[in-house]
Amino acid sequence: MLHARPVSLFSWDYRVVDGTLPVARIERSRFREPGHLLLEEAAYAIRREKLLGGRFLLLRDGIVVASAEKPRAVRRRFLIVWDDARFVLEPASWLSRRFVLYHDGDPIGTIRPARRRSRHALVDLPDTLPLALRLFVLWLVLLLWKRSVDHAAG
Repeated sequence: MLHARPVSLFSWDYRVVDGTLPVARIERSRFREPGHLLLEEAAYAIRREKLLGGRFLLLRDGIVVASAEKPRAVRRRFLIVWDDARFVLEPASWLSRRFVLYHDGDPIGTIRPARRRSRHALVDLPDTLPLALRLFVLWLVLLLWKRSVDHAAG
C-alpha cells in the first residue's frame, strides 16, 4: 500500500512512500491544475487537453500514456484509459472522500484519507497496475479533494 503525505502543512505537493521506501513525488502547478509525477525511473507531466477543459492527459516524454475525463462536470467521476484498459474512478458514496477504482465493473482498489480530516492518502491499488497509473489515479483524487477544499473556502 502506498502512503501519500503533503510536503508541508499548506502544500498540495506530495511525497509518496511504499512502507518506508520513497517511490515518487507529486507536484502541482501553483496557479493551475496541471502537475508532475516524479518517479525514480521517469518523469511524467499532467495537463489538460484544452485550455479550458477536456481530458486530463498523463504524458511521458511528450507522449500520452493515459487520459482521464469527467463525463459530467457536476459528478466526481473519471473515466480513465491506460493502453487498452479502461477504468472508472468514483467516490464510494455521495459525500465520501474515499474513492473506488473499477475495472470491467469490478472494484479493484481504493484511495482514502488516512484519517477523517486528513490530507494524507492511503492508496490501496493492485501492485499489478503500473506505478505511474496508480499515481495518476491518486493525483485525480487529490485534485478532487483540493477542489472540495477550495469550494468550501468560498
